[in-house]
Formats: sequence, C-alpha cells, structure tokens
Amino acid sequence: MTSLRSSVRLPAASFAAGLLLITGALPVSAHASFPDGGAVATGSTTVVHVRIGHGCDGAAVDTVEIQLPEGIVGARPEYVPGWGLEIEVVPSEPYDVYGETMTERVGVIRWTGGDLPDFAFFDFGFRATFLLDPGSVHVPVIQRCGDAEVAWIEIPAEGEDHDSLEYPAPELTIVAADEPA
Repeated sequence: MTSLRSSVRLPAASFAAGLLLITGALPVSAHASFPDGGAVATGSTTVVHVRIGHGCDGAAVDTVEIQLPEGIVGARPEYVPGWGLEIEVVPSEPYDVYGETMTERVGVIRWTGGDLPDFAFFDFGFRATFLLDPGSVHVPVIQRCGDAEVAWIEIPAEGEDHDSLEYPAPELTIVAADEPA
C-alpha cells in the first residue's frame, strides 16, 4: 500500500516556489482582515474573525492583539487551544445591557504564547454587540513575533484610500439593522 506521504513527495525547492506563488496570488493574506465579509448589522450581537495572514519577516506570530473601538461592547474572545487569553477593560460611554447601565467595556483582546508559523494563517474570533451607526469602523490589530511587530493600525484620513496605506487597520462595515449583513 502506498502512503499519501510518498505519493505526493515534492522537492523542497519546488514546494517553496509553489507556496510563494500561492501566497503571492492572495492579496488578502498581506493584511490583517475580516474574512467573514466585514459587514455587521448595527445593534447586533455577532461573531467576527480577524485573519492574521502571515508572520513577521519569517518569524512565527506569538501574540495577536485586537483594539476594539468605542461602540463595540460586550466582547468575548474565542478560545484558541494553545494560546493564552487576556482582556483589558476600559471606561466606556454608558450603554444598556438587559436594563443595566454599563460604563466599562472590553477595549483590548490579546491572545499570547501561541506559535503561528509565518507561512500559515489563522482567524482569531470574538463575539460582541455593535452599537455603531451605519458606516465603517476600523479595528486596529497588532501581531507580535518575539521582538518583532506588525501593527495594522493605520486609519485613512478623510478622502484617503484604505488600500493606499502600508499597514491599514482592518475595516468593518456597519449596515442598518434591516439590511443584510
């Protein structure tokens, strides 16, 4: 019986070249992004994922930090086996949860101690309620690889194209509650 491993053997150089061709053909892998489509209905509670598409100049990602802007409340991170979880609670504009007025929210979610190889990607998720008006909102993301860091935190100025930025913060589109997300 032939094993799958022996039937798909490729020279290392061919495999590496193929991997470069594949990753080069996927521009979304070059940025932290929202692979779920990036659209959320205002007032909804939903799960979104931030995709980390690569490491830092060949180094594996060991920390991912998502900085949640005002208006994203009740955030709870998705558990990722092998990674630690930290949250930072920050003051917030008052908002209601089941009749109780809240004045704090999760402002930062941080996954630590992982090992995401440079050639791989992973989607880090969180559930939250989006108390935002229709439009777009940028969600800064920082990935760390030991001493190296890639900070996807740039927010376009008025009239500036998001794609023209070197390190653009991932962008969510907030739609009216009666529109499909």
